[in-house]
Amino acid sequence: MTATRQQTRFTPADDLLHDEVSAAGPLARESLLLTAPISEHELLVFLYLWREGGTKWGRFIELGWPADYVKGLVTP
Repeated sequence: MTATRQQTRFTPADDLLHDEVSAAGPLARESLLLTAPISEHELLVFLYLWREGGTKWGRFIELGWPADYVKGLVTP
């Protein structure tokens, strides 16, 4: 018999955003960078998320692979 555990709900206290930092002014920024290498497929996922001025959100996502994967697709 496997015991089940009741899932807890997140509360505002669990929010790890730094409102006082990212809302400090129009040029204030809070960001998070994630990289995820996927070695079995020779891929790299790069994700950069940011919040600026407390209200604007942005993202940059890049997917990388070895140059051999694109041979023949791009001609010099």
